[in-house]
Amino acid sequence: MFCDIHNHLLPAVDDGSQSLEESLCMIDHALEAGISHICATPHVTAYTSELSVQQHHIQVYNTLKSEIEKRSIPLKLDVGCELYFTSEFSEVAVKPIFRYRQTSNFCLVELPPTEAPPWFADICFSLIMNGVQVVLAHPERNMALLRNPFMLAKYIRTGIHTQVTAGSLIGKYGNEIQEFAQRIVKSNACTIVACDAHDTIRRPFSDIKPAYEELCLSVGTMIANRLCTENPYKILQGNDVHHLPFGDDEEQTLMRPKKKKKFLFF
Repeated sequence: MFCDIHNHLLPAVDDGSQSLEESLCMIDHALEAGISHICATPHVTAYTSELSVQQHHIQVYNTLKSEIEKRSIPLKLDVGCELYFTSEFSEVAVKPIFRYRQTSNFCLVELPPTEAPPWFADICFSLIMNGVQVVLAHPERNMALLRNPFMLAKYIRTGIHTQVTAGSLIGKYGNEIQEFAQRIVKSNACTIVACDAHDTIRRPFSDIKPAYEELCLSVGTMIANRLCTENPYKILQGNDVHHLPFGDDEEQTLMRPKKKKKFLFF
């Protein structure tokens, strides 16, 4: 049912799964939650010198995929990566090996947790003009965007896609991040929802089920399916994703609600 395209499932390559056994347990949780297709996205710092790192990730992916097939586990597995934004990002993103499935025109990128550079939009626009689509990982957890959602609106208008984390929608990172995540979804600024799973306890694949239920209540089943299933598949295939309008009204929804003034009457 669900397709998750941001997670750290590959064993012993980053801060996610630390062993094959843990990866298999994570897969069990994913299947129980209704996830039938996973694209693993290990961390890669966006330097051209990291090519050998991603090549190693692909080797680990092939080993895990073979184990899944050997055990007849009903899961489709692909591999991409989560690029950490650097000055070399544009040079790295044009290389297919750093994109989803090494064949898609979409790449996943993470900004520094407290920064939202204005020039990020310009870099991404240049990539888009050259056929590379950018998915920004968990913008709701970026403190600079949380404090200044206008910058996120600029990113959206540039054509940057966004991935909201399932755990954010259900309050795992606190009320403020949850509220921002919900605004991103309700303003049509969210392209996909993914788990960013790292383990089976703190950040599991099972977050997708309550997050999907929350989405069904807040924006309806059609949008929930689009964010959790349809758009992730389209990104893996390199196809155009479903878009809802993001105009002035939607931008206002994204902005932090103004506090109502209190009037005292004597």
